[in-house]
Amino acid sequence: MLNRVQLLKINKIFFVGDVHGKIEDVIHKLCMVYEERESLIIFCGDVGVGFSSFPPLTKMNKLLKKSNNYAILYRGNHSDPAAYNDPVKSKPYRKSNIFTIPDYTLINASGEYKEANILCIGGGISIDRTGRMKGKTYWENEDVYIDGKALEEITIMEEKVDIVATHDAPDFCYPLTKSLPTSQWHLNDTTLEQDIITSRAKLTFIYNDLSAGGKKPAEWYYGHHHMSKYENLLGTTFYLLDCSEIKPVQWYNYVNI
Repeated sequence: MLNRVQLLKINKIFFVGDVHGKIEDVIHKLCMVYEERESLIIFCGDVGVGFSSFPPLTKMNKLLKKSNNYAILYRGNHSDPAAYNDPVKSKPYRKSNIFTIPDYTLINASGEYKEANILCIGGGISIDRTGRMKGKTYWENEDVYIDGKALEEITIMEEKVDIVATHDAPDFCYPLTKSLPTSQWHLNDTTLEQDIITSRAKLTFIYNDLSAGGKKPAEWYYGHHHMSKYENLLGTTFYLLDCSEIKPVQWYNYVNI
């Protein structure tokens, strides 16, 4: 099912790479140092929700609210999926100006004379999963999944999809293959390499499905690989964000539609 979020009076949009618990640093930088106002900040997974060390959202929500900013979090691989997708377990992570969203959420952000529709889909594969504790630092249902009903809803809806935001990326994007370290991770995890290939193939399916339905995004943002790069492929600009990298959406932030 496709979920929807509408935010009005949004003058700027920012995407942020993996922060691994250091979300307060990014919010403080945007709100206090850069003094951004009426902005939407989207974290591209691996925020740290579900870990015992994750900071409470109350203080961050107060800071965001004071500056009329919003922060939206979708899941990565190092995240508890229930904190995003379960209506009950996600409640502690949903405040007025900062909140988690479930997979397949379409965000409509609009400001004066401009508008953007952003499709967010979380999930990915942890290469170090065999060294993590199930239910505490690793969750078996961490991977991205294909929601056929949501994709069908997107195909028949009137709105376009301007941006897609995920944690990993389609398999034709950089890096072309997920680098596996020469360590115990892939040596002791016999299905790891194939699971990563399958996971990225799902994102390629989603891209192709959107394109075939006339909803090819102009831009696609993702993290996961802890490096920075952008490239134009098949009519879409793909932005890979490094850890805590903040990337403004140039066409929305500075150009009126």
